[in-house]
Amino acid sequence: MQLDAKRIPSSVKPRCVHCSFVVRLASTLAVTMGVVTLTSCDSVAPTATDNSASPNSTAPSTDTVTSPPPPAGETTSGNTTSPPPPPVVDGSSDSAMLAGKGIRTLSQTLAAVLPVGDLQAVLSGGMMLPQCPSLGIGTGSSSIPLTMDYGAGCRPSAFGSTTMVGTAEGTAYTAASAFDFAFVGLSVDEELLTGTIAGSFTRADASTEFAVSIDIKTADGTVTRGSSRATFDQAAGTMTLADTNLVVSAPADDPATVSTSNAVVDTKAAESFSPVEGSATVETTISSSGLTQQVSVTFGN
Repeated sequence: MQLDAKRIPSSVKPRCVHCSFVVRLASTLAVTMGVVTLTSCDSVAPTATDNSASPNSTAPSTDTVTSPPPPAGETTSGNTTSPPPPPVVDGSSDSAMLAGKGIRTLSQTLAAVLPVGDLQAVLSGGMMLPQCPSLGIGTGSSSIPLTMDYGAGCRPSAFGSTTMVGTAEGTAYTAASAFDFAFVGLSVDEELLTGTIAGSFTRADASTEFAVSIDIKTADGTVTRGSSRATFDQAAGTMTLADTNLVVSAPADDPATVSTSNAVVDTKAAESFSPVEGSATVETTISSSGLTQQVSVTFGN
């Protein structure tokens, strides 16, 4: 996964410093795993007096970063030292993880309500009721109470080995092909989802297009809110997220605004709700500094 990060102060553009660097993540990002490349063009805002060129200047007493050993081929001897390491871009990897988390939550939420796209075909007798989930269809002309019940756990045919548990309860509005649902104890692959989704759908022969807004909280306290236009391709088993704008908030992190127009989730071959193709732009305002950080995330190899 490739990330290009730029940090922009809210009021003053700080002096650019050399800060191209590579960080190998010690943990797995929500979107992929491996080497993350971060390119930053901004440091923290400069102080009134710049002593960086003074040989007697000292490092600040706070917010210091311990320098790693010099790279191979560079040594430290006498008064000659290797260049200092670039400043740490606070929150870049956190922003990437939040982006992946938010997109994954959106994909799981859409997957849980996918059967609503078949409701009209079921009502007209053109399609049999699915075995997973069990559909509870109420009575009504323009608005129909609808429950999608995954019970103690079942695997929808559209999502391979994915196991869903719990229910989605709400209303389908047949005239407008619209719906709204609240999740009750619903989990996707052991990820508990609590909250709501509302929107509309267009059903074609081999695909269903959704325009939705979501407000979903996961068990770790991360909240994903926003909107998306997504297309699920039944034959390919892929979900393409277009015109997607999310705000993802985690308890210990600054909220991240995530935008993507081409992220592809492969639920069939990859059996995952994390993107395997496309890119996203993530913007975070760091509360401790007031700087706005922009990160470009590329999914896949």
